[in-house]
Amino acid sequence: MGRKIQIKIRLDEEEHSALMAKKGSMRLAPWLRACALGSTPFQVPPINSQAVAELGKIGSNLNQLAKFANRSGGFDLDHKELKTEMAALRLALQAGSA
Repeated sequence: MGRKIQIKIRLDEEEHSALMAKKGSMRLAPWLRACALGSTPFQVPPINSQAVAELGKIGSNLNQLAKFANRSGGFDLDHKELKTEMAALRLALQAGSA
């Protein structure tokens, strides 16, 4: 379906700077739309953005492993290596929230 209607507004430099600061890392149009329609725009706090990106990569890797396991009938998992990786992730997440 897509959005086809455009609304244009004029801002002075001060208003534009204020909007850009408030929107954070979000794109301006989705942020304005969310604000105008009464929903709170969700933003990942900057301190957690790296952790979220890393978790996305981990999720992708897990999906690949699951597909491989389903296709091949399973594989031997090194539990010690998995525990080491999980401990490293836990430490990285704790360091990012401090």
